[in-house]
Amino acid sequence: MQTCIAFIVFESLAMMAYFTSRWISPSSGPKASAYMMGLGYMSCMGLCVQSYRICKVGGHEHIETMPLWILTAHLKKNKVIEWLYLPSVTFPKLAILLVYTRVFTQNSRFLRYLAYGTGTSMVLLLTFGVWAPYMICQPFAYNWDKTIEGGECGDILMAYRWISFPNILTDLVLMSMCLPAVWTMRLKPALRISLLITFAIG
Repeated sequence: MQTCIAFIVFESLAMMAYFTSRWISPSSGPKASAYMMGLGYMSCMGLCVQSYRICKVGGHEHIETMPLWILTAHLKKNKVIEWLYLPSVTFPKLAILLVYTRVFTQNSRFLRYLAYGTGTSMVLLLTFGVWAPYMICQPFAYNWDKTIEGGECGDILMAYRWISFPNILTDLVLMSMCLPAVWTMRLKPALRISLLITFAIG
């Protein structure tokens, strides 16, 4: 629970700093980035709240000893987390991509097309990630009630893999867009290394 609270505090402080910087310098980036960051922040807060609720009620118990009503509630919360996960990572990445497109692709048609392709793949992956949790088990209540006759689920682990692998690839693409440009800048070695580390960790 302390971890959930810590993330709520740190992410809220980061968002305050972000919007304060935009208020001080209104032209410091595309306006769409602010909307993307806001949507990402709300999704992250939803993840933290749901995780806190899971830990608060029965989070310290084993499944074998957990009352059925608590287990059912946890499975429902997990379904909400499935819906919130991709928006919480995709919207901030789209915000970063918008900034990178403005800064690093002006003199490179290849990087510009790479940015467009990456953004499109992120949106498609987000669409799949929102749609899949609803369709993976039918009827929908079968996600938490396996006693429903005729209910069935698809390959949940395979769906997770198809969501996770492209998500990692887009992370690598974002890194590849900025690191070469930073490396070729005329900077002091210490500053160049610090910038490379900053961009590498997102």
